[in-house]
Amino acid sequence: MSGKARRALLLTPIAWAMFAAAAFGADATLDECIDWYWEGRFEEAIARLEVLTSTLTGEEQIVAYEFLARSHVRVGNQETASLTFRALLDRWPDWRPDEKSVAGPEWDAFAEALTKYEAENFGILEVRSTPASARLFIDGEPQSQLTPAALPGVPVGPHTVVVEMEGYAPSDTVVSVPAGGTAVVDLSLEEKAEAAGPAPFWKKRWVQIAGGVWGAGLIIAIASGGGDDGGGTTTGDLPDFPDPPSK
Repeated sequence: MSGKARRALLLTPIAWAMFAAAAFGADATLDECIDWYWEGRFEEAIARLEVLTSTLTGEEQIVAYEFLARSHVRVGNQETASLTFRALLDRWPDWRPDEKSVAGPEWDAFAEALTKYEAENFGILEVRSTPASARLFIDGEPQSQLTPAALPGVPVGPHTVVVEMEGYAPSDTVVSVPAGGTAVVDLSLEEKAEAAGPAPFWKKRWVQIAGGVWGAGLIIAIASGGGDDGGGTTTGDLPDFPDPPSK
């Protein structure tokens, strides 16, 4: 047996399928790869989908990743399937498979990928306040919980935390959420100082100024009110007071 023949015998079924796909299915479309999956031609689907995941975009690329991962599960490559699902989540964090069609080992591979993804990209933010039951805002967004609150699924990195309560000044801080860990924030609220009421009428500045002017005028009027030249009241005008002696 020639060396070439011996090497051929050493090829695994997947390698044979990849060779066949390269030779006969190099131009297979995404729909054809999906048909291969449902027909049980998983190795051929893997060979072609490995290429399509790097050439397609948008929704088609998502579908290519999904069926590539599912095909790996079907040939027993559970770890590779989980890594493929993880690559999908890195690009589309909100994507989730249809639970009606993805089940059993396929769902387990996705769940493993999701757990690792969330552990590396999200953490828990725990916020307490004194007094408690304060309104809570994270990065300007109001939260449904009042303090104390534990918020799971917060993206890793810095976040602005604000607590508010009626009659108290707001309190805020910036905290960094660790990957797969918990960041704890304790904030104290200070009571607002009572606002001073309006000044009494007699204490208003314009009333004091006007009163001062009126009082000064009264004093001047009294001081200058006597004497003949001023046309004011004389002693002769007063009742029961003798007239001055005639000259």
